[in-house]
Amino acid sequence: MNIDQIINEYKNQFPLYDRYTQKNEQFLKEILESININHILEAHTKDPDHLREKILREDKSYKDPLHEITDLSGLRIILRHLTDVNKVVKLIEEEFVIDKENSIYIYDIPANQFGYRSIHLVVCHKEERLKLIEWNDFKLLKAEIQIRTHLQHAWAEISHEFIYKVDTDIPKEVRRPLFRLSALFEIADEEVNRIVHDVNEVRRNYKKGIIKGENLLEINVDSLKSYIENSEEVQYWNEFILNDSEIGHRVEGWGDLSRDVRIAEFCGLKTIEDIDHILKKAHGWGERFLKEYFKKYYFNDKYSLRMISTFINGSVTMLMIASYADKFEPKILVKEFGFSEPRYALKILDIAKAVQKDDILNS
Repeated sequence: MNIDQIINEYKNQFPLYDRYTQKNEQFLKEILESININHILEAHTKDPDHLREKILREDKSYKDPLHEITDLSGLRIILRHLTDVNKVVKLIEEEFVIDKENSIYIYDIPANQFGYRSIHLVVCHKEERLKLIEWNDFKLLKAEIQIRTHLQHAWAEISHEFIYKVDTDIPKEVRRPLFRLSALFEIADEEVNRIVHDVNEVRRNYKKGIIKGENLLEINVDSLKSYIENSEEVQYWNEFILNDSEIGHRVEGWGDLSRDVRIAEFCGLKTIEDIDHILKKAHGWGERFLKEYFKKYYFNDKYSLRMISTFINGSVTMLMIASYADKFEPKILVKEFGFSEPRYALKILDIAKAVQKDDILNS
């Protein structure tokens, strides 16, 4: 086998492989978006010098390297959770033809093996796709897609400098700490996965309870978000901001829910029902408060309504503060709760107090 000849041949074909990698990267971006999973996508075409190093490795014996080496075009998908791995593997299996003989599904590592869990799928494209003009040049090419979690990737990066593959390869002086570290990464991955499952279950239960009107829930970011998403009361206030002839503007995106939880705590609110009670009690004066506030905040500063929007949780934030205006001071809103300027904080409190005073006088 003439290695120089093989490398020169690969150098000539490198532009084709590189286009193939870029094409695969774009294709993966599109199909991963369809399942809405948070991910990092990396892509690389093997450097000719790295190919030479791989061919010359003592543990390799290639007869036809350019056809036997499957990661000349390589892609890596890094995911947050273990449960996401199975979803992405299923997607890849649906969209590509899998070379199962050369693919590696590493779910469970034998007790005597030093390494990391990962999945390496060697793929090529389906015939119907390769008939398209933009894919026609890549009929004979394969790519390797690695799929792993962030923690699996971290362990792979750490262990990359080691050449150990099984227990007997490792010097006894470092054997125990290495296996302890490997186990910690594995346990951490499984614990993250379990916590994600538990958090999702809690969120589902919050939603079910709130839809049923069961609002005696502790106030935290998840319970508050579920309340805001499913409460008719919040919907009323947001529709008021959206549709009122004087202040109507967009309601979109999320503000800082953690801040809202801290504001609720500062006001002495304990449950979601307490917040719901405040929003219901604000009917009558709350509408006038929001009108006056947005007029002075936006109109006086010459903002166009088309340029502004209110966060989905904005009405809850504003009405909590307005309902307890006597407890707050501008410096507290700025220092403790991150309001941008004292003058805007002062406007909230002054308008809230004036409107509520007028409401009491007229009642």
